[in-house]
Amino acid sequence: MCDCLGYPSVEVDADCRYDTGSTPMLDPLPLSYATPASRRRTSPTTLACVCLTAAAVNYAVALTFSRGFTHSTWLIASLGSFLLAVAALMFLRRPEESARRSEWPLILVACVGLLIQVLLLRYTPMSDAFERMQSINPDHASLLRNSVVLIALAGIGAAAYARRWRWSASLLFAAMLLHVLIGVVLIRQGEPFMDVYVFHQDSADALLHGQNPYAITFKNIYGEGAWVYSKQVMKDGRVLFGFPYPPLSLFAYLPSYLLTGESRYAHLLALTLTALLTWRIGRSAFAILAATLILTVPVGWRVVEFCWSEPFLILAFALVAWAGVRKPRLLPYTLGAFLCCKQYCIVFVPLVWLLLPRPLSVRSSGAFLLKIIGTGAVISLPLALWDWHAFWNSNVAIQILQPFRHDSFSFLALLYEEGKPPPSSLIPFVAMLPVYLFLFVRAHRTIGGFCLALALTDMVFLFTNRQ
Repeated sequence: MCDCLGYPSVEVDADCRYDTGSTPMLDPLPLSYATPASRRRTSPTTLACVCLTAAAVNYAVALTFSRGFTHSTWLIASLGSFLLAVAALMFLRRPEESARRSEWPLILVACVGLLIQVLLLRYTPMSDAFERMQSINPDHASLLRNSVVLIALAGIGAAAYARRWRWSASLLFAAMLLHVLIGVVLIRQGEPFMDVYVFHQDSADALLHGQNPYAITFKNIYGEGAWVYSKQVMKDGRVLFGFPYPPLSLFAYLPSYLLTGESRYAHLLALTLTALLTWRIGRSAFAILAATLILTVPVGWRVVEFCWSEPFLILAFALVAWAGVRKPRLLPYTLGAFLCCKQYCIVFVPLVWLLLPRPLSVRSSGAFLLKIIGTGAVISLPLALWDWHAFWNSNVAIQILQPFRHDSFSFLALLYEEGKPPPSSLIPFVAMLPVYLFLFVRAHRTIGGFCLALALTDMVFLFTNRQ
């Protein structure tokens, strides 16, 4: 996201403005050659990106210690990320016209963030699979921890050689390869005790055998009466719904399951590709460090192990940012794919207003929106129309029936009192209204403004969610 605000080695103009139908407007000279050191200054854009980098690291720390479950201390700490993101938006309230931006504050903050993440990975469990490995073979577990340090060092080395493309790319690709190898080792430790893993595996198997993945049922691995499901969907040791995510996630990991019988390799590769796109968006020392932060984020290993679908959402988001900066003609198509990644992406739809071609016109806006809708339809309709009732039940109805999760990383869970009625599922959507108003007034009508607005919207939604 920070790279979308204006930090490539060949700079994008202030706040990544683009003209749909043309290439992004680029400054022909790299930062270091364009402006003497004595004339560089810390611009509001730099301060905004510093805030966003600190927010990302802070949120990673909170998720690592809380493991994604209700924890009052780390929920309150995560509010710091939200406030930092708001501060970034306030720094960017006025577009900068031609100010050159010094990158050193970003590099410093990113390096501190890398140090924090590496320390977290050295002194906290990377995942449940890592804990099992540590109890069986401590030497192998120690080797994995040291490998994460090597990823961070390779990333820092790549940033140091940012102007020497071959050296920089070689070091960063080495870090990415090491990230994949660590993930493969953890995946091969065994299957996780997680219903989402069962959903992914069984759905891919069903589709490959000509069955509709939305019309099947799954084994209830938690047993009858499990509090994570509503009573209406449990019967005879099964849960009565099909694949509970939109089709794009299924299509994304299907090749991995087809080739290896294991869906999680696709989740691992999605995180690695997100880091690659982050680098390609910025093409600078800071972009390299931002990519390295993604490769070393502590919670990433646990997300991959448990087969959660967030890596595909993050990758789709990175594609939107990359298209907005580097390939504006592809922006509506990547945006259409992103918006049909998960059910809650519906809360991001109003933010499309920030990306409509300027100056606004019915023709240009209509064409842009039709491309978004068409992309989503091409991805989703084939499986949705196969059995509309089953698709609706598995993707929408089941979300409404799901019970309130009192263990979720949400302020609603923190305030929930046993024995009282659970909070309404409408609360997150009501909370969005003032957020939208604030963003429409303050956020820039650019890809950078969109990415920042989306980050704020996502945090508010997750803070007030029931699941």
